[in-house]
This record gives sequence, structure tokens and C-alpha cells, in this order.
Amino acid sequence: PFCLSTYYRLDPVEKSLLSRNPMSPDRWNSIEIYYSNTKRARETAEIYAESLQVPIHMSPQLREINHGVWEGHYIEELKANKSSKYSEWLKNPTSKGFPNSIESIISAQQRVLEEIQNIALSFRDETVLVISHKHLIAALMCALHDQPLEKFGSMIDESVEPRLLPTKSIAAICKSVIDISDDGSL
Repeated sequence: PFCLSTYYRLDPVEKSLLSRNPMSPDRWNSIEIYYSNTKRARETAEIYAESLQVPIHMSPQLREINHGVWEGHYIEELKANKSSKYSEWLKNPTSKGFPNSIESIISAQQRVLEEIQNIALSFRDETVLVISHKHLIAALMCALHDQPLEKFGSMIDESVEPRLLPTKSIAAICKSVIDISDDGSL
């Protein structure tokens, strides 16, 4: 199984909540943790790893989407500022790129799909927890649920609870590389 989680802003209350997460070593036989190359994602991965006694793996391919001039701004701030055009972009992320960005939503989606495929092929019989960023996860969810990127805004999940990804969806992105059983398992 694959699980996705966004990183935590690690204040003491959140650290405590994270340490009581329902993920425990007796729940899964084997687990791998992948995280993006940000400090907060690494800190979250380390908390899970300490609790589960498992290694962590950094992947730059799981990094957040490059938002161009929107980098470093709070989403609420961007939504409130009509001239930022952020709200317009959320409605149709493929029609307009990020202002002054080196990356499009389409290229970011392709990047995360390729990385999830690589991880899935490397750890077929293991549970994988991927700690990344909500916009990148939303782009991934559009692909896994066979939804156009115009649905991107509705795929953004503000919660930080790990979500289990459907095995068939993961298998579908790997189908060109491996044989998949009738039940969709890898």
C-alpha cells in the first residue's frame, strides 16, 4: 500500500499528535518512508521513522511545485490579492502557468508520477509512506483518480493525516513497466 501525507509544522502539540498516529510497526510488516527535500518534510519523516524504527529516503522529485513569484506567500494572502491571479489559476491550472516559474503543473505532475512509479517498482511488497506537499499531492491525485488537472483545486487536502492510496491506481501508473495481476496488485 501507498500512503501520502503532507509535512507538519512541528510545534509541540503536533509532535505529540504525530507520535500517536495509528501507524504502528505491528500494523504493517514492512514500511519505507520517502520525503521531499525540505526541512519540514524531513522532520516529519524522522518522527515517523523513530516511531516505526524504519529508515527514511529523501527524494528531490517529491519537492513542492515551483510557484514562481508566489513562492514564500501564504495561500490566504494570494487568494485575497486579486492581482496575484492565484484563485484564477486554481480553477484552471493548465491554462496559466505559475508567474515566473521554471515548472508547469503538467511537468510537476509528470515528475511525481515518475517518482511514485519508481518507488512502487522498488518496494512492491512493502507499505510506502510518502511525505510531500499538498499541491504536488493534488496533482498526483488527479492522475491516480483519472481526473483532469482542472479538478486540481478540489483535490487539495488540507489535512495532514496519512491517506491510503488505492492499489489499483498505483498499479495503473506502473502498467507499462510490469505485469499486473487481475486484482490490480503489483
